[in-house]
Amino acid sequence: MLSARYTAMDQRSHWNSVFKKDRSRFGDKPSEFCRFCCEIAKTAGYSDLLELGAGQGRDSCFLSAEGFKVTAVDYSKVSCSQLEERFPDLTVLRRDIREGLDLPEDSFDLCYSHMLFTMDFREKELRKVAKELSRIIRGDGMIMFSVRTKYDKCYGLGENLHEDVWEYNGFAVRYFSEEDLNIISDGFEVLRTDRFGEDGRDLFGVVLRVLPQDGKRRASHPGSLPDISRVPGPRG
Repeated sequence: MLSARYTAMDQRSHWNSVFKKDRSRFGDKPSEFCRFCCEIAKTAGYSDLLELGAGQGRDSCFLSAEGFKVTAVDYSKVSCSQLEERFPDLTVLRRDIREGLDLPEDSFDLCYSHMLFTMDFREKELRKVAKELSRIIRGDGMIMFSVRTKYDKCYGLGENLHEDVWEYNGFAVRYFSEEDLNIISDGFEVLRTDRFGEDGRDLFGVVLRVLPQDGKRRASHPGSLPDISRVPGPRG
């Protein structure tokens, strides 16, 4: 049950405060999940990349340096300001994805998102975001995302806000079972699911393919999609 004292704005304010106090909250090196996704995206020959939940840009900067044209999205005004200041070559958009992305149809080859969908979202909001991504990402493009699992040591700690979202030490986190991943993956082809660890967190990493449709623009890659099963998984 949702706490009477809790609102979604609390989390936005909390993240603004976190990013203001520490300009490198998660460090400056890219996440291992980002390295894994980058390898797949480069093998596929993609170029236009949408990152959701870019935070302070540790993955955005790496992906840009690897040759991708990155559009970085976050809802924190503090992190967006830091991104624009530190990485002027990035396109930075301040958006709350619950309210829509307001981006053109078929405008990106892939979407990358590390631990955003594991934040304070209801199932209906995640399904809405997935539907929006099916519009924005080109046919034969990919959606790559990570979320915390119900095997995580923090699952069930703190206050249950709603559904499988728990607030612990000020952070609201949604936890996923293997079956719960269908909330996001319904309507896409699941190419790969990995379970891995990062900084004590237990995570699922998922790679989806956007199915081509008549009239839908195709992603920019040099032919058929590669076999990504041979790419080594994220290292914890």
